[in-house]
Amino acid sequence: MPTVTLRVKEDSLQKLYELLDQLPEVEVIESEADFHAAKTDLHEALQHLISGKNRVVSLEELERNMEKVISRHENQPS
Repeated sequence: MPTVTLRVKEDSLQKLYELLDQLPEVEVIESEADFHAAKTDLHEALQHLISGKNRVVSLEELERNMEKVISRHENQPS
């Protein structure tokens, strides 16, 4: 998908966002630096998944694990 950079006057910016919101095939990227930083972060996360450093869990598994940790710490004397 091509990326287009626009220079827009501040008073027209909201109108432009409203127009772009009507186009589901358009993604607004606030700045190119933010885009490249997010792309780098996602690439690193993918590499960690592929290498086995990290793993993906379901929301249900995450909630169960959190409850176990909370329960364990609630039962400790203060």
